[in-house]
Amino acid sequence: MRAKILFFGLLCFAVIILAQFFAIMVTLALGIIATPMSTPASRYAMYTQTPIMFTQTSILLTTISGGLVIELTLFSIMTIPHRTKIEPIIKRSFGREYLYLVIALLSSVSILYFFSGFLLMETGSPIFTYLLVFLNLTNVLTLGYLVANLIHEVKWSNWLKWTNSSKRQEKMSSLSFLISAYNEEKSIRRCIESIDNASSKYRGITEIVLINDGSTDHTIQIASEALQNLKYSSGKLYSIPNSGKGFALAYGLQRTSGDIVFRTDADTLIDKNAICPLMDHFTDPQVGSVSALCIPLSGKNLWEKAQNIMFVSYIYIKRAQDLVDSILAQPGLSTAFRRDALIKVGGWTDNIFGEDGELTNRIARFGYRGEFEQRSLVFFEEPDNLVSFMQQRARWSVAFYHSRGRNLELFKELRSPRSLVFLYNLLSHGVGFGHGLIWVYIIASIIAGTLNFPSIHVPAFLVWRLISVQAAIYGLEIVLYAYSLNKLKKLGDIKYIPVLRLMSMILVLLVKPQVMEILLSWSSRWKEYNNESFKDLRKEVNRRVDPLYPGG
Repeated sequence: MRAKILFFGLLCFAVIILAQFFAIMVTLALGIIATPMSTPASRYAMYTQTPIMFTQTSILLTTISGGLVIELTLFSIMTIPHRTKIEPIIKRSFGREYLYLVIALLSSVSILYFFSGFLLMETGSPIFTYLLVFLNLTNVLTLGYLVANLIHEVKWSNWLKWTNSSKRQEKMSSLSFLISAYNEEKSIRRCIESIDNASSKYRGITEIVLINDGSTDHTIQIASEALQNLKYSSGKLYSIPNSGKGFALAYGLQRTSGDIVFRTDADTLIDKNAICPLMDHFTDPQVGSVSALCIPLSGKNLWEKAQNIMFVSYIYIKRAQDLVDSILAQPGLSTAFRRDALIKVGGWTDNIFGEDGELTNRIARFGYRGEFEQRSLVFFEEPDNLVSFMQQRARWSVAFYHSRGRNLELFKELRSPRSLVFLYNLLSHGVGFGHGLIWVYIIASIIAGTLNFPSIHVPAFLVWRLISVQAAIYGLEIVLYAYSLNKLKKLGDIKYIPVLRLMSMILVLLVKPQVMEILLSWSSRWKEYNNESFKDLRKEVNRRVDPLYPGG
């Protein structure tokens, strides 16, 4: 394994050298490399004839190349679930989705070009130039999401989308709530009662199918009592030995009877008005899944309040991905599926982490649409301290490799823009490791005294331009987050954005590398992914990441 890692390290170096060589040859052939003009105005006018364009382009190429090789390294060395090859069962065109994607990308490229000219500078420092390119690229991607959200708001279909509301349907689809529970005695009663209350607002038949996944507390007794007291829906309770969420959900799916299966968790609460808006989407026979908006329940301390901002930011990402039918992860706690579609694609996968993200992409690869309904709310318990947050995100990081690993063939399936969004998701994950190393390098260089900041000559007006652009984009993000928080009556949480930034840095510098090390260590013992290797991985996660997660 170490030899393989060394090989990929050399491959990464070779790819970066080739990217630099390509950039040099192209810029020489186009005559881009020339002596820059002396004054700021003339330098701006002659921007395309300066080495700055070459420098930023070459750094961008090496960033992309390095990120892709990092992901290739991890997915080639780690033991991951077997890839799935899929033929669509629904044939449809993605011309409109590709059009929206092109509009968002062209807008982003235009903004990038403007920023590059506006922030034109020669620093003599590759680190400063790297940070400049990275900040510009981050801003463009952020604005790209905003452009997509703007299109989402103004597109004509939105004005007609709700004319066929559930109130006008002649026959209401039946609905099954599917829950897998492990040691949920503190929350299971509230969850069942919230579903029953929401069912009172829906004219169709609803049922609750609860799978007790080997709980060792009083979950089964409390759940049984709550199911007996249902007023607006019926309930079924099954107990199995602890087998993991994927197996429990697959077991439960066979025991549901509804046209639509709403998969949720035992520690969530369903808003009383959540069902109807979500069910409206299924009037389109091509829709296979619809997710509701997840909202943290309490938000008492600073860690919980910072997570409120994090989940508000997900709204804009989800809406942008929804626009191009490329939602990569429909949350397990808040997603409804067409039951026929679930049966046809094979339901949930057993013995993996991240069964919700894996199913999201698999069902989409069969041709079904995945949509997002922010008017339907599902409330959940978020981690209430930093350690619990790190444990949760460590489990999610393991899930990333499993859910993406089983769907790696997706990046070849260019019939849908999902392949490009999926590839970007992999790229950004790999680049994240590189960015983490950059900050470590800068800190180490400062400590060692080898990073000579006084030698970086940057005109003051360029520094102020950089600050002003960052402040404008950052301010726009804050305004949008504040708007959404205010609608959720949590506007005061906006001041915890610095805490959110700290938590994000901890994820990049500590949690993700720890998970990578765990998976590499485990992979060295298991060359094949099977039931036994998965059980051993569960033990590793229990021992090294989260002692509350059930071992194998």
